[in-house]
Amino acid sequence: MVFGDFETSFKTLPRYMAALKYFNPGTVVEWAHQSSIMQGEHIFKFLFWTYKPSIDGFKSCRPVISIDGTHLYGKYEMKLLIVVGIDANNNIFPLAYAIVARESFESWTWFLVLLWRHIVRERQGIGLISDRHRGILQCVQTHDWLQPPSTHHRFCVRHLKSNFNKKFLNSDLEKLMWLAAIEHQKKKYKMRMEQIKTMSPPAHLWLKSLPEEKWTLHKDNGHRWGAMTTNVSESYNGLLKKARGLPVTAMVRYTFKNLVDRFVERSTLADLLIADKKFWPRAVEKKFDEYWERSLKHTDMQQYNATKGVFEILTFAHEGKGGNIHKVSAEGKKCSCGKWRNYHMPCSHAIKFCDIRGIQPKDYVSKYYSCRFYKQTYSGNFSPLGDEAYWPPSPFSLLANTEY
Repeated sequence: MVFGDFETSFKTLPRYMAALKYFNPGTVVEWAHQSSIMQGEHIFKFLFWTYKPSIDGFKSCRPVISIDGTHLYGKYEMKLLIVVGIDANNNIFPLAYAIVARESFESWTWFLVLLWRHIVRERQGIGLISDRHRGILQCVQTHDWLQPPSTHHRFCVRHLKSNFNKKFLNSDLEKLMWLAAIEHQKKKYKMRMEQIKTMSPPAHLWLKSLPEEKWTLHKDNGHRWGAMTTNVSESYNGLLKKARGLPVTAMVRYTFKNLVDRFVERSTLADLLIADKKFWPRAVEKKFDEYWERSLKHTDMQQYNATKGVFEILTFAHEGKGGNIHKVSAEGKKCSCGKWRNYHMPCSHAIKFCDIRGIQPKDYVSKYYSCRFYKQTYSGNFSPLGDEAYWPPSPFSLLANTEY
């Protein structure tokens, strides 16, 4: 009764999308219709939309995105496709949406083409995290612009772990598989894989058949920015759950309202952080402080090349742990522990090197973690749509004689 019936909502949708574009210039709306023998009849196929503040804000987010599809409830069986980024404070940053009949090679290709055209644009080296849906895999394999070095496709390890467990039905193997995936160092990864091989040679072969860069941190080369799963996109889908059973226009309204609230709240927080002269948001500061505390326990450093900043750091040995030697290369922003490369933030070994050399370790932290970039991410503004009487006409009302 509040939101109207499903048929009326679909008829209202074109006009509502036109109003979004009219009152919020730069909003992108793309339609696809099935062909019809009836003149003036538009049979819905796909709808894609994104807002200008999201397009502009993504430029200040780290270059990694997560995509996911979820069911819509109600009269029509449809799917909602979403893509999200990650802001400087490790929060979800919604980028774009699409409504499609089902997940397929065609629908995912259509969605990703528009995503690259309107949002990713000239950015290179994007990390794309997804599950292993056949349509996504086929799309990634088919299109050059989704291949390295432009894009680095990565598997959601949680989905992979679920598939692994269904195949081998062993909780101990499942845990080892996860530990192998999240190891930063090659030697530790090899140790986990040997344990898996001992327990189950078929499980070891199954994992070895997968490209290591797709599912392990030690081979990722920093394109995940530490994100191992599609949890960010799935979490956002969870936030939209109460809207997924609404008529379609009401659901789109909800995504708009949710995004506006998010921008207002986080822009205010960014202003407070900057006024407080904070260099990073709290989530980043907490991780950096943790590394700093660890660096104080490292016991020795050997310099090998002062010009390129090549050093070895000896970690603190205690109760059979630690006592490891790690090679740090300041020029390449790398450490043999793998964390500096994967998180784009100096690890404890790199911080120790900075401390001894009198260098500010914060100078080696990625700009995508800064409060300045956090503020830029949420600097865009939205405008209200006002009363429906002031909305522009539906774009399809002017095309009554065109066949779709």
